[in-house]
Amino acid sequence: MKIYTSMKNCVFVLEDNDAIREIIEIILETKGYAVRSFRNASEFAAAMQEDADPNLIIMDIMLPDGNGIEICQKLKSDERKQNIPVLLMSAHATAESATTAKAQGFIAKPFDINVFMAKVGAQVA
Repeated sequence: MKIYTSMKNCVFVLEDNDAIREIIEIILETKGYAVRSFRNASEFAAAMQEDADPNLIIMDIMLPDGNGIEICQKLKSDERKQNIPVLLMSAHATAESATTAKAQGFIAKPFDINVFMAKVGAQVA
């Protein structure tokens, strides 16, 4: 298992759709980001328990075993994790969902790669 938590510009991606998750990984890795991806909330939760501190979390809202809004709210209520920026993604929800979850932003699916990277870049300095 690769350990990314000490790397600069580490992005965790929580996305249940294999194709979308792989595209995001390729886009981010091409731009120099270290990426660790998860296909469900359980895998993501286990990684976050390892005292992982990614520089950014990109999270789908609709997951097979959880809800990205609720997961984000839980992260934002955790004193150790609350400062990690979160971008929520969905084809069905709206940007208002990000506000409700206290996320730093929202990405509508399908997304434009340039808009996606601008939102990522705004969160990871």
